[in-house]
Amino acid sequence: MEPIYVIGCGAVGVPLMACLAAAGRRVVGVRASEEDAPEQTVTVPVTVDDQALDLPLQTVGIGRLGEIKGPVVIATKRMPTWPWPGGWLRG
Repeated sequence: MEPIYVIGCGAVGVPLMACLAAAGRRVVGVRASEEDAPEQTVTVPVTVDDQALDLPLQTVGIGRLGEIKGPVVIATKRMPTWPWPGGWLRG
């Protein structure tokens, strides 16, 4: 199953990633504000069906992101700058 890429690891992105991971989806959190952040795993505590879970979530800086093979969700307060097919987007 291809991962879902969530751009933005903040107040919206992290809970979204946790919900997707709890549902069994593979998720990659893309840090838009820390372009050069190394790939790492963060542990997020969540409660699902009254059960406390500690979910490991993979994150990486947008500048270190390789090829995207899966759906992308943008969960940032502003549009990040990154190479996009057809040109550059600037926020």
